Parts: sequence; structure tokens; C-alpha cells
Amino acid sequence: MNDLPMPLFSSSRAIDLTHVITENMPIWKESHRFSIKQTHFPDVDGYALHHLIFRKAGVGTHFDSAAHFFPGKRWVHEYPIAELISPAAVINVIQQAERNIDYQITRQDIINWEKTHGSIQNGSFVIANTGWSKYWNDPKKFL
Repeated sequence: MNDLPMPLFSSSRAIDLTHVITENMPIWKESHRFSIKQTHFPDVDGYALHHLIFRKAGVGTHFDSAAHFFPGKRWVHEYPIAELISPAAVINVIQQAERNIDYQITRQDIINWEKTHGSIQNGSFVIANTGWSKYWNDPKKFL
């Protein structure tokens, strides 16, 4: 992490956007469930070993590479970590998403955010807080 811009960390806080991955997490109907199987045990083998199996997850917080959609673009492993850490503007659209489950952030949402918080810096991530995480344990509602 020596190549990361240190000013980013001196006045910032990290926000964990992830959910706990479990065998019961929401999945698309054509996907297979995530599974975890312990194959070695400390009391028997002297160490623990788990096999994690993901099959077409695609739900919750994840990162799709440009190559997923565009031939010749970069895959996830080709992105340097420094490009994945950036200042971010978190725009609250919870009320809009409650009224319309297909709500898409608008230019006006961004303008309103900037009126309160100032201009979004070039290179910043823009994150829409839809509040949808509250449905993580309700797969029918979440998807």
C-alpha cells in the first residue's frame, strides 16, 4: 500500500460497504448457493481448512470489471489497489428508492448533494445510498 495517496487517509474514514456472505444470502434464481465446507479440523488435523465455493453470485456489494461488459478491457485482477480507493460522495436516495424500487440517481440528486457538501472532486466515487441493505436477510424483497 506504499503507492496509495496518504492525504486520502489522514482526514478520511473507511466505510465498509459489504454484507456477511452466508449460505442463505440472496441469490439470483438461476444461480447456485454459496457454500462453505470445513475439511480439516484443529483437534484432528492440527489446523482448520475451509473450502468456499461461489457460483454466479452477482448480488450485494461486488465489483464488476469493465471486461465483464466490454471486450479488451481490464479484468478485476488487473486493477491496481490505488485505483480502488478514492474519496467518495455518498448520496442519500433512501426515500426515492422506497417509493420506486427501480430508482436511478439523477443529476438533480447530485446537484442537491453538492449544495450541501460542496463540489464532488474529480476521480471520486459516487455512491447512492438506497437503504436497500435492510433487506439483505429477506431474499425475495432484496432481489
